[in-house]
Amino acid sequence: MNKILNNIKLPIIALFLIVMLYGGLNINKLQKNNADLAQKIENQALKIALLEDNLNNNIQSTESLKNEKSELEKQISNLKNQINYKAVLAATTEEKPAPENVSQNTVKTITKIVTVKEKPVKSANVTIKGLGSYKVVLKSGDTAFSVLQRAASENKFALTFEKYDFGVFVTGIGKIVPVGNQYWAFYFNGAYSQVGASDQKVSSGDTIFWQLESF
Repeated sequence: MNKILNNIKLPIIALFLIVMLYGGLNINKLQKNNADLAQKIENQALKIALLEDNLNNNIQSTESLKNEKSELEKQISNLKNQINYKAVLAATTEEKPAPENVSQNTVKTITKIVTVKEKPVKSANVTIKGLGSYKVVLKSGDTAFSVLQRAASENKFALTFEKYDFGVFVTGIGKIVPVGNQYWAFYFNGAYSQVGASDQKVSSGDTIFWQLESF
């Protein structure tokens, strides 16, 4: 009998140790699972807290919008009341007849319409062959040369000339320069001018035409 007990004692002890070891492993696993669950619960609690904060903020925003809406409705109501008051006041206001001892002419309002006519702009037309045509507003005392100068200045093209005792001699308009026996001649109202450009007076509606000619 003792021999049998001795034979089974060792397996029983080994089985007990295996059970204890397995149980210890399960306990550690359960503890780890419990720690993970606790962390998840904590994370979910934080999320719930954030959601509650957002909900409270949204509730406050909604209340603010309701207050603004209520204020706007009050303003609209006040404006409607003012409009209705003015409409009633206008409807109840009637023109009173003039007293008998006052002439009817004193209560009549005469509206006089005055039409202001704009003064026509005085201008002349300058045409340079090979360059273009330009409208120039005239000034007092303008000549064919001063009009040409103003056309060059206003339209950004070059103008070169030389002054002599007898007047001004144009040597270049734009990039067009006479060569050889050429010169700049100008026509006034369709006819070759008999005087120099600086002596030719210009009036509104006049036309001045410049072109290269040869001696």
